Amino acid sequence: MSLNHTPNALSHNFSSWKALKERANERKTRIAQISEFFESAKAYVRRKDADRSTLAVPNWESTRAWVKGDMPLFIHANEKRQI
Repeated sequence: MSLNHTPNALSHNFSSWKALKERANERKTRIAQISEFFESAKAYVRRKDADRSTLAVPNWESTRAWVKGDMPLFIHANEKRQI
């Protein structure tokens, strides 16, 4: 096995790394988007239950079971900090 010992192979390109503040802002944005999705799913189920004549939207219908508590919701995370 041959290792490349040139200076470029031994250095890291830190310029592509994001600042902590920028990463924190991106995380807050992603969390807000997830929260908005859950709130939208709950709102759809409430609206559909209140007015059966509302057109069914298959994507939102698929959330009905866990919104009502009939089925658990499983979320996959690769790392502990993603929870």
